[in-house]
Amino acid sequence: MYNASLAVTVIFTTLWLSVVASSAMLPWALPGGNIGPTDYCIQLQPAAYLVTPIIAAFVNDTLVFIAITRRLMQMSTDAEDEEQHGVMSHLRMFASPKSLPLFSRVLLRDNQIYYLSVCFLPRGRVDMLNLS
Repeated sequence: MYNASLAVTVIFTTLWLSVVASSAMLPWALPGGNIGPTDYCIQLQPAAYLVTPIIAAFVNDTLVFIAITRRLMQMSTDAEDEEQHGVMSHLRMFASPKSLPLFSRVLLRDNQIYYLSVCFLPRGRVDMLNLS
C-alpha cells in the first residue's frame, strides 16, 4: 500500500520537516529577562507562535498513527472479510486486536500507547502557555 509511494513519502517527509523546523523556533519563543540589577533572570511572556511546534507534532503523530493502523488492519484482514464487514471489522479489530497476528497486535498496541501518551497526556503544555 505505502511501499515506494512517492506521494506518501513526500507527505510524511514534509510533515516531519515541519515538526523539525517549528521546533527549531523554540529558543526564540521563550524570552528571558533580568530581574532588576541582579544576575538572575525570569521567563517573560512566551511568543504566540510557541504553540506551532505542538500543533505540528500533533498533526504529524496523528497521521503517522492513522497510516500505521490502517496498514496493519489491511494486512490482517482478507478481502472477503473486508467486503462483508467493511469498516466495522476494522474498528472491532482496532479496539480488540485478538484476531491479529502476534507481531501486528504488539505493534498496534505499542502504537496506541505511544499516541495516547504523546498526543493526549501532555495537553497541559498548551494550557500552561496562557496564549488565550
